[in-house]
Amino acid sequence: PSEWTFSIKKLEISVPIVLNVSGSDKDEYFAALQNGVAQMKGTALPGEGNTVIFGHSSYYKDDPGQYKKIFATLDQLETGDEIKIASKDKELTYIVRENKLLDPTDVEIVEPTNDKRLTVITCWPPGTLDQRLVVIAYLK
Repeated sequence: PSEWTFSIKKLEISVPIVLNVSGSDKDEYFAALQNGVAQMKGTALPGEGNTVIFGHSSYYKDDPGQYKKIFATLDQLETGDEIKIASKDKELTYIVRENKLLDPTDVEIVEPTNDKRLTVITCWPPGTLDQRLVVIAYLK
């Protein structure tokens, strides 16, 4: 079981975070996303820099796992909304500042930053791989 939980009260999401998951190895990330959302390998741990979290907005209905649509409502997040990441000994609150659509090739959003932020990524619109919905939130 994961030691970290990702939650957005507004969207009624509370889900385990699988740490250190490749964003390019399809077998690895599909396996991880059956168990929750994933923290991208090579990005900061929660509270330490640019923490990149990714998850499904949709996936084949017959596929295993209960998190296939975990980010299907991510577009409803607005500036000022809260995202929480918690472990057994601490809780971090991030405040949403941006919600935008990007091309899948826009990889600079996963690069290290000097500030403590959360970058949440999912395929968009649900049912496609056309774009990426990206929510950027800053540590409170």
